[in-house]
Parts: sequence; C-alpha cells; structure tokens
Amino acid sequence: DDVESRGLGDVYKRQEQSHSPKNITKDEYFGSFRQMYAELDDPDALQGVLKTFSTESLNDKLLQFQHNEDWEVTHESLSALAEYNIEDAVKNESEKLDSTTSLLKSLVDHCEYKNALSELRIVPVDIAYPREWVLVGLEASIFSGQLDDLKKWVSVAEEYPSILSAGSELSIFYEFAQALITLKDNNIKSTLFHIDNSVYHLGTCLAISKEISSIKSSSYMVLLHCLYDFKALVTVDPNADSLPALKIKNSLSNVLTINHLRFKNTAKDYRINWKIHSIKEVVERFHPDAHINENLKNSLVESCSILREAGKLEMATSCITRALLMGTLSADFELAKLLWAQGDQSRALKTLKDIIVKDSQNAEMQL
Repeated sequence: DDVESRGLGDVYKRQEQSHSPKNITKDEYFGSFRQMYAELDDPDALQGVLKTFSTESLNDKLLQFQHNEDWEVTHESLSALAEYNIEDAVKNESEKLDSTTSLLKSLVDHCEYKNALSELRIVPVDIAYPREWVLVGLEASIFSGQLDDLKKWVSVAEEYPSILSAGSELSIFYEFAQALITLKDNNIKSTLFHIDNSVYHLGTCLAISKEISSIKSSSYMVLLHCLYDFKALVTVDPNADSLPALKIKNSLSNVLTINHLRFKNTAKDYRINWKIHSIKEVVERFHPDAHINENLKNSLVESCSILREAGKLEMATSCITRALLMGTLSADFELAKLLWAQGDQSRALKTLKDIIVKDSQNAEMQL
C-alpha cells in the first residue's frame, strides 16, 4: 500500500545516501537487497520491493517472473532461462549454474519430484554437481521413490565431507535416502539406524541454527513428521492385528489410523500434504512385508484425491489407474470424482451408477 511504499522509499533514500561507490555499485548493492527478499519466498513482498527499487534491468524483470504467485508462470520462466543457459547462450558459467539451480529448487519446492530428476538427467555428465543439485537429487528421489536415483545421489553425496557434519542439510537427506535403500534391501536394523541418524541431524540443525528462517524451520518440521511416519511403518508388527490389545500399538491398523488423524489436522497446503503422503506411499512400496504392501492400493486412491483437489489431474489419473489395476473398491468412487473434475460428467455419472448397482447386488447377496 501507499504507506508501505513510502516506508520502502525512505529506506531506499537512506541506503542510497550511505552507499559507498568505492566498494560496490548501486545496482549491485540493491541487487543483493532484492535477492534477500527473493530468498524469503514471499511473492507479495518481493513484488513490492521490485516496484520500489527496480532498476528495470533484465535481472529485475526475470525476478518478477521467477517469484510469481502463479506456479506455471514461475516454472515456464525458469525452464526457459535454464534451457537458454545450458545451450551456452550465456557464457558465464556461474550464471548457467544459478539458473539451473533455481529451476531445480523451484521444482522440488512445488513437489515436482519426477520433473526435477528428469532435469538432472539431461545435465551434461562433465559438469561437477554443485551441492544444491545433490540436495535436490536426494530429496526428489526420496519423495518419488525412484530407487536407481536414490542410489545414484547417495553415491554422489558421499563425495561431500558435509554428510558427516552433524546438522548439515546434506547429512539429513543422505541418511534419509540410506534408510529407504536399506528398507528395500530388507535390512530393517540398518533402516532404523539411518532414520535415527536423520532425526539426530535434523534436531541438531534446528538447535544450532540461530538464524534459520521460519520457512526453513517449517520445512524441517514437515520432514520430522515424515521420518516419524517412516519409523512407525517400519516397526509395525504384521501379526499385531490378530493379537490381544496389549500389542495393538504396533499394529498396522493402529499406525494407519493415527497417521490418518494427524494427516487431517495438517495445514490445508498441497505441498505439505503431498510430501507427508508421498513418503508413506514409498515406504509401503519398498517394505519387504506383504502385509504392509497391501495398503499401497489404498494410498494410491488417497494420492489421487490429494492431486485432484490440487488440480493436478494428469498425475491423479496415473495414480487412479494404478489403484484400479491393483483392485480396490474405493478406487471406483474416486475415479468418478476425477472424471467429474476433468469435465467428463457423463462418464462420472455412469461410473457412480455402476457403483450403486454393484453395492446393491452385494447387499442382496449378503442377505
């Protein structure tokens, strides 16, 4: 608003008056100021800063696209810039890496994990991976459950000494990835060891990072949520559901019930919900016990519901197709909802009618 604009204008004038041209140019100084707001991931604040401090430079114009509230605008801008730079149209190597890094981070921030991995696969093999790319590779492979990519990025991460540094971001995701790999190998003891290590590094990071942003802190809390669910599923006793109430805590039904209740109480934010749900689905897919694998079809239906409500209909279609192939009754009703969301109301109503007929026939058979 006008008051805020005047306030920013006063800041600008004071900074301009105290600016020392001997050390840094004005454009460089205010460029770093704008970049600071960009790192806060607040599109409204950034747009206000750009309006007040803009130099009408190409970088300022690109920032307006890259931090737009509309994800599609942001993605198209970053994709075009990364493609432009990778094709050597920009000769400065650091600019090429920065634009690709921005694209990769944006994809992961918006839970576009498979797209992030696809972008990493087309990067020339002779480029040394920056630390930020390794983090993207680990996170994207963890939440997409791509085993080959998990192994690749764990191997790449082992070239960085910081995986041994307590509280480093790389150590958190490295241990998380190792936990999934060992789960797939049916080494439950190692899985629990790596989960605990990841939690330890996360806790250490939160404890020692005095200047951690609220956005980063929130992201780490979601990660802790995911690790808790991971460990709960890994420690399930497959026979507990048939045992007395003494062991009910370790039963799959109890773990899933608690998971569902907590999931309903999370913020209505697609990115948070999808991250929490994704790790549950990956663990069910990787787990060596068929009792836990069996719940994957229900998780796929839940995936479709989350994606449908977020407007990601193409990804939702993929999930519901897999659920239908695995055979689950709840998939038919979710399919009807998805068809309706896609604008195919006639097929949606026909599917719903078939469900009602099928249910009535089952009821008659039970009678």
